[in-house]
Amino acid sequence: MKTIHLLALTGLVALAPCLLPLAAAHADVADADGLGSWEGTGLATGIADPQTRPFTISLVRKSLGSGAVRADGTIRMNDGKEVAFWQEFGAHRDGACKLTSSQGNGGGRCFANHMCQYYTERNDGHAFATTVAIDGENSLRVLVTELENGKAVRFFSQSLVKKR
Repeated sequence: MKTIHLLALTGLVALAPCLLPLAAAHADVADADGLGSWEGTGLATGIADPQTRPFTISLVRKSLGSGAVRADGTIRMNDGKEVAFWQEFGAHRDGACKLTSSQGNGGGRCFANHMCQYYTERNDGHAFATTVAIDGENSLRVLVTELENGKAVRFFSQSLVKKR
């Protein structure tokens, strides 16, 4: 079995909707696992504006070969706004993951307990710390903290399932 990336959404900025990166989770699985269409729902809230804002997400993950994966998707807010995004994941040394996306760059790693941790940053002082709980090959949960100049400003929770 090869190491590939499983899907996980790291978040959505609720106050000025823009997509945060999807993070990749490493696991020893068959080549087709984690690829395909995924859908989910989430909630966003902030420190300055504690109102909960629901959203939905849909995305498609495709192999680029040599262990690389690309995800293309759309976030839909309840007010009708849509945000398109892309991400590319590549294996890095020692089982780590390298991430390049429409919203920043970073990386992370997964652990034996089906939990993953990622950190992504942009050039404008924003960063995102993400924890992914892989519930199974077709289901996962994600918790994201958005940081601005090192301080938490928004929080996101999501659940995603693979479409059959």
